[in-house]
Amino acid sequence: MISPQQMAEQLHLTQAQRRQFKQIHRSSHHKMAEIRRAERKEMAALHKLRPNSPAYDRETTRLARALGDLRAQELIERSSVRAKVYAILTPEQREQARALRRQHHRHAGAMRDCVR
Repeated sequence: MISPQQMAEQLHLTQAQRRQFKQIHRSSHHKMAEIRRAERKEMAALHKLRPNSPAYDRETTRLARALGDLRAQELIERSSVRAKVYAILTPEQREQARALRRQHHRHAGAMRDCVR
């Protein structure tokens, strides 16, 4: 994933845009950290389950749903950040941001293929 700092540099944001950009990411940082902490907690609980436990299926289902909900929250927050960032960009910067994201996704896909 391209870092917020890299994106800000590559989009040549104005000082006003940089301030807004930082504020958007700063306000999301705490929420994303909470979501990641909760995901780690649920994953740890999942790994502690014993397959021969009478509650195994019920607990696995509960934890899977909780992890799905957390993943949804994460995706919603990321989408919200993206929408807020796009709102402060000029049309040219928006197109450049889309191109950077496409480039990153192509690169990440190529890296995944190398690992396989």
